[in-house]
Amino acid sequence: METPAASDQVYTIGFCNLSEKLPFAVSVRRGLEAAVAAHPNLRLISRDNDYDTARAITNAREFADAKVDLGIIYHMDERANPLIANIMLRQAIPVIAVDIPVAPWITFFGVDNAQAGHLVGTELGKWIKQHWHGQVDKIIVMTDNRVLGEVRKRTDQALVALSEWASFSPDDVLHLDSGNIYDIAYERALPVLERWKNYHRIAVIGMNDNTALGALDAARALGREADVAVVGQGADLAVAELRNPDSRLIASTAYFPERYGAQLVDLALRIFRGEKLERRYAIRHVCVTRENLADFEASSI
Repeated sequence: METPAASDQVYTIGFCNLSEKLPFAVSVRRGLEAAVAAHPNLRLISRDNDYDTARAITNAREFADAKVDLGIIYHMDERANPLIANIMLRQAIPVIAVDIPVAPWITFFGVDNAQAGHLVGTELGKWIKQHWHGQVDKIIVMTDNRVLGEVRKRTDQALVALSEWASFSPDDVLHLDSGNIYDIAYERALPVLERWKNYHRIAVIGMNDNTALGALDAARALGREADVAVVGQGADLAVAELRNPDSRLIASTAYFPERYGAQLVDLALRIFRGEKLERRYAIRHVCVTRENLADFEASSI
C-alpha cells in the first residue's frame, strides 16, 4: 500500500461534495471516505455544497482557514468554481476538480463528457432506427444553466451521435433546464409533454439519471411512456429501471461513482509526494443497456 513520503505526517483533504441529496454524489463521498480510511496518515473533512454556491464558498473558506493539504471541489456552478478554488489557492492549497471543471490549470478528474454523450446518443439512435424507422418528432434535452461548454458536451455529443441514426431538425430540439434534479425534471417535463400531445416519437436526453427518470416518470404520469425513448448518464439509478423490460429507458453511460474515491486518493498521494500531475484524468465509460446489464452488474460487485 502506497503512503505519502513522510509516513509520520498526517495530510488533511477537504472535500466539498456536490449534494448529499444526489445518490451519485453520495456514492462518490462514501468511496472517498473508504479510500482515505485505508491510509492511516490521511484525514478527510467532508462538507455538503447542496448545489448552493454560497455554501460552497463557505466550505472553501473553512478548508482555507483549516489549512488543509488538498481541496477537492465537486460543485455544479461552473461560473463560480474559479472563485471557490481561488479561496484555497491563495493559501497555497492545491485543488482537484471533480466532474465539473474549474480552470484549465486546475487538475480535473471525472467524466469524459464527449465520450459519454456519444456512447449514449448512439444507443438512442440505434433504438430509434429500429423501432421508429429513424424518425423522431421532438427531442427534449435535460440540461442545467449552471454548466458551460465542457459539461454540455455530454448532451451536445449525444445529439451529434443521434443525428447519425435519426432524422430531425434543430427546431425540434428543446433544451429544458432540469436543475440536475429529479423533481425539477419531472415538474418541467410534464407541461412540455402535455403540450406535445400530438407527437408520439419523443426522444429524451438526460443530463444524468435523475433528470432522465424525472422526464420518464412525467411521461408515465400522463400515460405516454410509449411515446418516449429516454437515455441517462451515470448508470447509478438506471440499473433498476433497465431491469424492467417494458421501460422506455434505453441506456445510460456508466461513470462508476463508487470508484472515484480510490482514484482521487491516488492523485492526492502523488501530490503529497511532490509529483507533478497532468491537468486531466478522465474516466473510461461503458454504455449500459438491457443487453449488457447482467455483465455490468456482475462487474460492479
